[in-house]
Amino acid sequence: MFLYVMALLLSPIRNRVRIRLLQREFFTVEANYLKTLSPQEQTIRLRGLFDRMDLSGEGRLDAIAFQSAIQAASGERITMDDATRMLKSVDTDGDGSLSFYEFCQAMNDVIIH
Repeated sequence: MFLYVMALLLSPIRNRVRIRLLQREFFTVEANYLKTLSPQEQTIRLRGLFDRMDLSGEGRLDAIAFQSAIQAASGERITMDDATRMLKSVDTDGDGSLSFYEFCQAMNDVIIH
C-alpha cells in the first residue's frame, strides 16, 4: 500500500520532468539546425514549421495542434494536459494559443542558449 501511495504522489512529478525533457528535446534539435542558417533562412524555416503545425490555418497554434506537432517531432505520445502545460510555458500573451511571433520567440530563446 505504501508503495502505491508513493507512486501516486510521484506521478505528477515524473510527468512534469517528462514534459520538460520532451520540450527541451524538440526545441533543441530544431534550434541546433537553425543555428546553421542565416537570420533570413531561420525565419523562412520557422514559418514553414509553424504553418505545418497550424492545423486550422488560422495563424495560431492551439493545444491540439501543439500536441500533434510535439508528438510528431519527438515520437512520444503526450496527453492534452501535457501539451497545454507546454504551450502555456511559451504563450507570452496568455491567450491559450501561440502566434507565429510567440513561436519564433520560443525558438530564438533556445537558439541563444
